[in-house]
Amino acid sequence: MSGPERISTAASGRSGQVSVPPRRKLTLKLDKRDAATILHVEGDIDLATVPPLRDAVFAELEGGPAVLVLDFSGVGFLASAGLSALTALLDAAEPRTKLRIVAGPIAYRAIEFSGLAIELSVFSTLDDALAST
Repeated sequence: MSGPERISTAASGRSGQVSVPPRRKLTLKLDKRDAATILHVEGDIDLATVPPLRDAVFAELEGGPAVLVLDFSGVGFLASAGLSALTALLDAAEPRTKLRIVAGPIAYRAIEFSGLAIELSVFSTLDDALAST
């Protein structure tokens, strides 16, 4: 991965440059443990990466797993598009499939600030999410 991209701030009336972190692509990895299906998600979840995430989740929901765990512990950014997708995925999953979210600090902060922590089953570790099933 290359270093941070530099962008000019001249148009904003400020002088100098701002360092913008490089974009992380989205990586999805599927895992099965007993009755649970786990989708490990790494990278940024934003408007550009929501469609493949949504497609992967809907494909798994077609199989009717008892539990689907979305492991967001490797998520570096969770935009409003990702939060909106989570509510749609919850509606599509339940009551047939229990949806569980594993959230690292970055994902949890976005979920908490949005108020979705009340609606979603959010856990800090994969073991905790699997134990709740």
